[in-house]
Amino acid sequence: MTITDVLCKRRHINIVTGRPRMSSRISEHDSTAIQSKLDIAPSFASRSLFWKSKYLVDSPFLAHLPFAFWLAEVARPSSIVEVGTDDGQCYFAFCQAVERLGLTGRCRAFCTPDDTAAFSKLQSYNSDNYEEISRIVLKEPVNALSSLHDEATDILIINVGRMNREDLVALSGLWQAKLSDRGMVLLYNYENTDIGDEVASLLSDIAQEKGKDLIFDTADDLVLVLYGRNIDNRLKQLVEIKQGSIDYNLVHSVFRRLGSSHFHEWQSRKHGQEAEEERQRNEGLRSEIRSADKKLRKVKKKAQKSDLKHQEASQNLKGVLERNQATHTHEITTLTRLAEEQANTISALRTQVDRHRQEMVELRAAHATEHPEADARITALQVKLRTLQTKLDADGEIHAREVKSLTQIAQVRTEELKRLSQAATEWQSEITRLREQKAFSERYRQTELKLRDAHIARLQMPKRERARHDKRLAEGQVALVSKSALFDGRWYLEAYPDVKAAGVEPARHFVLNGLYEGRKPNPKFDTVSYYIQHPDALQDGLNPVAHAEMKKDI
Repeated sequence: MTITDVLCKRRHINIVTGRPRMSSRISEHDSTAIQSKLDIAPSFASRSLFWKSKYLVDSPFLAHLPFAFWLAEVARPSSIVEVGTDDGQCYFAFCQAVERLGLTGRCRAFCTPDDTAAFSKLQSYNSDNYEEISRIVLKEPVNALSSLHDEATDILIINVGRMNREDLVALSGLWQAKLSDRGMVLLYNYENTDIGDEVASLLSDIAQEKGKDLIFDTADDLVLVLYGRNIDNRLKQLVEIKQGSIDYNLVHSVFRRLGSSHFHEWQSRKHGQEAEEERQRNEGLRSEIRSADKKLRKVKKKAQKSDLKHQEASQNLKGVLERNQATHTHEITTLTRLAEEQANTISALRTQVDRHRQEMVELRAAHATEHPEADARITALQVKLRTLQTKLDADGEIHAREVKSLTQIAQVRTEELKRLSQAATEWQSEITRLREQKAFSERYRQTELKLRDAHIARLQMPKRERARHDKRLAEGQVALVSKSALFDGRWYLEAYPDVKAAGVEPARHFVLNGLYEGRKPNPKFDTVSYYIQHPDALQDGLNPVAHAEMKKDI
């Protein structure tokens, strides 16, 4: 049995609000129609029904903002307390009402200690907007309610979604003592919890007590329990409207329609924020592309200068080699000619020595037989022969030294020529490597720009078309990538902490965004380099991992 089934059997139980119809907005025509309907029940007509909430988040309480504004105006509380505050939508609606109505009331919210992240956000917003009338603290629900003064709270708000069964039972035993003579309890956010039955049982018990009137919403888990003796007559009139009557249906319709306007306002703000974030992302991408183009132009200019410098150095080195080779050739020719001249001189001296020796032999023979007077001539020839022999020895020694020197010079020149030739080869290899590196860098950058252009084109698609496009990619490639040995999901999240912080599945992020940003599927796989080697993958719109896996199957 639901809460509605239990409570509708009791007296003074009426449904006054329902889930907003999310398919319609409140137009000027609708506002006029609603006001005309309220003329039927003037006790419930109020400008507060049409207030716009300053604070809007994705919250189930969006549908109840008109009721909260109306309740604050009718009850005009001096003390409002919320226990179990999480997204702040309900609490800040009452803070806004207190400020706008100029009430002297104070507001307090208690967040559970395990929700410090939400507490920090709420604390920041509260400090900027409601610091003079509001205070937000961390405290367990039961301790929070126990810390309140008795008979001092006009509206006690319980966010049941943040409670457990024991907390709710303990709170129900405490709250009546804390309420003033105008006091009431507002419970919400309980239908999707595991203690919904406990709430139904609790409300059933309260309904049986004498003098307790309930206003609640079965469509979107909102319950108001009236406890005080001095409750405003408009609240009493509201609970007295019979379920199913014309007035009941009109009031019910008003809250539903006005509640939907806040939902649509939140959607509009959210879409506007998303559009602005997307515009900023696109502008960031454009800025990156402009910066990349500027860097590319600088790199090209630097490469051109480097190329010219290397060409000039190569030409200079070539000229030096040619000049050194010509000098070396000339020196070798000269040394060869000198060596030949020395050899000819030595040969001539040896011939002359041989001739004088022969002549001396002949003279000795003639002296022995016919010419005793030739002794003087022999002695002279011997002196001349010794002189020639000394000169021959000296010239031979000089020639040997010169030949040795020439040989050493030739070896040095050969080594120098070899070293210069090796240097020329290395320079030429370096020039070739730099040219190849320059060409690869240009291809790399051009591929990056193509990926960025494709990413921008995807982001600029209409929302529905982009959703269909992403769905097709996800269905076709995400499962293949996640199962591939080429994709390391754990490494991907560690290498790109922004993906981990966003809570996106790594393979899906790589397929839809990462590859366009040049991110790697694993530390040894370069996405852009793969596309350079396989331009057909880029042309066909395939991510590199899926393309590599399909190539394996061929």
